[in-house]
Amino acid sequence: MKSLRIGLNRVVSIFWKDEKVYKASVQDEEEGFFYINLPVCDGEYLFFVEGQKLSMLFNDENNIYKFETTVIKRTLVNQMPLYKLEIPENYEKVQRRDYVRIEFVQKLQYVRLSDKNEELDNEYKAALLLDISGGGLRMKSKEKNSINDKVLINISFENEIVGIIGRIVRISKSEDKEFIYGIKFDENQRSSREKIVRIVFKLMRKQRGLV
Repeated sequence: MKSLRIGLNRVVSIFWKDEKVYKASVQDEEEGFFYINLPVCDGEYLFFVEGQKLSMLFNDENNIYKFETTVIKRTLVNQMPLYKLEIPENYEKVQRRDYVRIEFVQKLQYVRLSDKNEELDNEYKAALLLDISGGGLRMKSKEKNSINDKVLINISFENEIVGIIGRIVRISKSEDKEFIYGIKFDENQRSSREKIVRIVFKLMRKQRGLV
């Protein structure tokens, strides 16, 4: 496997214990190591101790990379606090087109939203998730909806519920006359989309027999 090259100014995502996704950028690189600034999520900074293990992810135009790394130390460069991290020998690399559709059949719940994200329905509706990707999903429902409807979808995976907003971009009918909806996730839902990408990685590993 080729050595992982992250790149200066690359934004990396750090998955933390509270399930939040923190962002940091690569400030420097040297043989076997890279440096990031303080990770932040919703204005809250994340602090590490030496030897701490981290789960990280970043993407370029063609691929997504997921890896585990270790905190070597905290340092100051030009009065900027940085963390020195180890460049891992092993990592997962997935071409974007490879995970466009991962089959994942299970129940989910959704509700329609206004453009101001106000719930338009009195209660959540049931649907069946058919497949999912980092950019959207397909679901099957008895309920009739319309193209461009905005929806909030709750997806359950390994005792975690991920809520994500998207819009209906395709509608078709199944053999049993139910509706199949293609949903495109909102580009602004970065944190939720990254959680979905993490789910996609886990599903791909299971399909490949790696877990």
